[in-house]
Amino acid sequence: MIFLGVLILLYFGGLFLVARFSVRPIRTPLFLSPGLMGTAQENIEFEGRDHLLLKGWWLPNPTSKVVVVFAHGYLMNSSEPAAVAANLWQDGYAALLFDFPGHGRSPSANVTFGIREREDVRAAVEYARSRMPEAKIVVWGSSMGAAATSLAAREIPVDAMILDSVFTDLRTASDGWWEFLGGNYLRMLLSPAKVFSKLIAGVDLDSANITEALKQTSCPVLMPHGDADVLVPISEAHKNAAARDGIRLDIYPGCNHSEGRWIFPAEYYMNLGSFLRENDLLP
Repeated sequence: MIFLGVLILLYFGGLFLVARFSVRPIRTPLFLSPGLMGTAQENIEFEGRDHLLLKGWWLPNPTSKVVVVFAHGYLMNSSEPAAVAANLWQDGYAALLFDFPGHGRSPSANVTFGIREREDVRAAVEYARSRMPEAKIVVWGSSMGAAATSLAAREIPVDAMILDSVFTDLRTASDGWWEFLGGNYLRMLLSPAKVFSKLIAGVDLDSANITEALKQTSCPVLMPHGDADVLVPISEAHKNAAARDGIRLDIYPGCNHSEGRWIFPAEYYMNLGSFLRENDLLP
């Protein structure tokens, strides 16, 4: 009986530690920048949620009519979208990349998987508008960054969204994350950790329903998604795509989470370019 009690305590203690790590994860070092690939690059900072000074890069293109704001994914930083930003800069777009709190060079804070990160996306859009008031704003987000972008677009107008590998809701994404890392058994073992994550992060996980958020937006949306995505199955992408008119789903065969742009870069940029042209978002 004592042994069983110890096992239960160890299990729930482990769940708490897993949840604590999820909300305050390790930081991935910066590993690439647009400037390293030949773009103009300015180191910037602007105020995000709770008055935190978020670090980022501004890629100026003074004559551009469009600014693309980039929101990276969980455990990532501004290096994740650096190649996409550099490609668009070469095409004449201005761009803003930034690190969410708890990631990259930005200050520490609880990660809320898109719920409060939406405030940081909103702040990034406002900063971009302050730099180029007449420009249109496109927001590109990856996974958590895509979720934060969807939630932010209900509160601040943007001209288009590119939502790479976005999930439908946070509870589904949480289960998918553990399956992505260790398969079905790890998912079943660690799925209850979301209860502790909710308590530690201090947010309601049910408030991150991306499908419902998309119904409350009206701008054009492009959703690149891999049909072999374990974290966010392609069925989830179809649910988001069906949320309303004006959402285009581009499927990348054999690709796991966020892999489309890495495995099929030519197709990815071609699809990105056609989406921007179709919606009068040329630089």
